[in-house]
Amino acid sequence: MTSSPIEKIEPNKINGFQGQSELLIYGLITTKQNHYVEVNGIRANLLDLETMLEQNIVKKYELENISLWYYQSENPIKQGEIELYDQENNKLIDRISID
Repeated sequence: MTSSPIEKIEPNKINGFQGQSELLIYGLITTKQNHYVEVNGIRANLLDLETMLEQNIVKKYELENISLWYYQSENPIKQGEIELYDQENNKLIDRISID
């Protein structure tokens, strides 16, 4: 699996992703828009960084309205798609490939 760098976190975008041992894939999205992420058709977990971290860390690293999404699989994630959806209407907003 190749990763895609996470540089600037833009709304309505999958802002890159990283992988760990081909069983875990993760990235960052903005949380203001009420979105969710799917990896190969399976919903990823979301962690709201603003509520999980101390406020001085959130401000220092500009993590306001940012969530970490992650998907852990029992089988290696070697290819597929990461998709971003609008939670209100399940409309596909963005998609990137995993190679």
